[in-house]
Parts: sequence; C-alpha cells; structure tokens
Amino acid sequence: MAQREPGILMSGSPSRYAIYFAPDEDSPLNAFGGLWLSPEDRQPPSWVSDPDLWAEATASPARYGFHATLKAPFYLADGRTEGQLLEAVKNTASKQKPFVTPPIVLSDLGKYLALTFEAESPEMSCLHRDCLIELESFRAPLTQADRERRLDSGLSNRQSELLEEYGYPYVLDQFEFHMTLAGPIDPVELGLIKDSLTENADGALYSRLLISNICIYFQRDRESSFSLLHRFEFGKSAPDLS
Repeated sequence: MAQREPGILMSGSPSRYAIYFAPDEDSPLNAFGGLWLSPEDRQPPSWVSDPDLWAEATASPARYGFHATLKAPFYLADGRTEGQLLEAVKNTASKQKPFVTPPIVLSDLGKYLALTFEAESPEMSCLHRDCLIELESFRAPLTQADRERRLDSGLSNRQSELLEEYGYPYVLDQFEFHMTLAGPIDPVELGLIKDSLTENADGALYSRLLISNICIYFQRDRESSFSLLHRFEFGKSAPDLS
C-alpha cells in the first residue's frame, strides 16, 4: 500500500488517524490479508465459493485495512497538527525494540473472525500501552454520537470507564491483539468462512511475527477507507517530516 505524503492538516479537520500494526508490504502475511480483504478492487480470491457472502463479511474490515489496532481511530485535538502527531509517533517508535510474537491462530470473536495470538504477548501489550498513553494528548474528545454508539454495544463497567478516559473501551487490561478478517456477520455464516480460510491460509496461520515497526493510518472522512500515512521503524531514525 502506497504511503500518502504528509500534509499540514490541523485540528478541526474531519480526518481521523489511527496507530496500527500492519505487516510489512512484502511479507506472506500481508499478501494473505491483502488478497482476502481486497480493499482496492473488491474482488474475492479465486477459491471463494460464495462471492456475495465474502463481500458482506469483508465490507467493514476492508475499509479499515489489514491491521491490528494499537490506538483506535481519533480526530486531532484542538491545537494539534498532523506534523506534530507524526513526530510523536516517530518518537514512540524510536524507543521500542523489535520482538517476536507467539504463533498466529484464527479465532472467533463473537460475530467477527480475526487472527490472534496463540498465547499472551507481554511485549505487544506494552507496545499498545505506550501508543495509547504517549499519544493520548493528540486525541480529541469523543463526539456524543460515537459515545452513544459504543455504549449501546453493551459494554462492561470497566469498558465504559476506559471509553470515557481513552475514547475506546478495548484498551489496557481489555486489549487483545487481533487482525479482523470478517464481520460482523451471522455466526453460522462466519463458521463457513472460517473453514474456507483455514483451508487456504497459505502458511499464514501458526507463523510468528517479527514486530519491528508501527504505522499511522489516515482516513479523510468517515465514508473513506483508511490508508497508510507512514511506517516508523523501531529504534531507528525516521525521515525528517518537517
């Protein structure tokens, strides 16, 4: 996925940003996820037997991209600019050390299907915490519509507290690494998709990931798909973005 040239967007813009882990573009995992979601041309892989079911199941994850959320989509806070955000993400990434994850497995998450880890990854949890907390000052407060939408989804008391504090309920002790492949969709149909993916995963399952960078993604407005803005390597100097 091509990177967009950083601009000079200011707070108050309808654009949103998110901090994601996304596989390196030349990796087998990215090839698998890109083929399955097909965000550009919305064409299913050749082995999909029910294109209509595939289109329904992948419509939402294709808009957000093949990724794992480290800091959920947010609008820029008052007084903040895109350039400042990029420098902050660069600084967060520069303090991280690459690490290897547990094996990847395919998991049912309610009405969703996602790649998760076979076991807990303390390193991934720490990376999520750093991205969440160190970049929190760039997040504008939730809109009332977004708050009500989240509360209506049926949150626990703890998740409601986190929603108010961080604008997203699935953070800190509620965080779980996942790369969404399908959903929301009926669990029976999701089971059919899971069987098909398991048979055609091309080695993506049960592999371990080397996590050595984080990405900032950009959404021009709520109707647009997210696109890669910049990828920041761990422990290395990123290009000057000024």
